[in-house]
Formats: sequence, structure tokens, C-alpha cells
Amino acid sequence: FYVFGLSPVLDRFLSISLFLKCLISVVIIAPAAFFLGMPFPNGLAALTEKRPKILPWAWGMNGALSVTGSMMATLISVSRGFSVVLFIAMGLYILAGILFSANERVA
Repeated sequence: FYVFGLSPVLDRFLSISLFLKCLISVVIIAPAAFFLGMPFPNGLAALTEKRPKILPWAWGMNGALSVTGSMMATLISVSRGFSVVLFIAMGLYILAGILFSANERVA
């Protein structure tokens, strides 16, 4: 939806009040924010249970990649467009899911 349907929705509501724009933004962003917020806490829970010694490393990587990721997302969206950022993010989340699943089988 964000890649193909977001622009028409936003274009349709350009002339509405600021309050309604904020409300529509929350409705559009909330589902993705909810589901994209799950992998890190779930990963921390799994690490706490199976590999607690690398928990500080996970927190450090989260901090470093949060800063780097936000900067790279801005640069890529300005130079290539927001759709490219969305596709890269989808690919990285899929890769993280695959690696997490593979790690669960090994550990």
C-alpha cells in the first residue's frame, strides 16, 4: 500500500484541515509502526532466553543501526525516492527474519 497507494490517498486529502490530516497520518502509519516495532523486543526476548551474553551487543547494534538507518533513509529518499527506501526496508526486514529463523534453529 505504501508504495503504490499512498500518493493517491495523500493527494486526495491535500485540502482538508490540519487536524484531519494528522488523524489520517496516524491511521496510515499506525499499522506499520505496530508490526515493525515487534522484531526487536521479540529478538531481545529470544536472546535473553538462549544467548544472554550477546544482549549488550544487540542493544549496541540497535543504537548504531537506528542512527545510520535514519540517515541513509533520508539520503536515499532524496536521491532515489521514497519507494526505493520502502523496498530496501522490506528487503532488510525479510533478511532479518530469515537470519533470525536460521539462528533459532542453530541455537
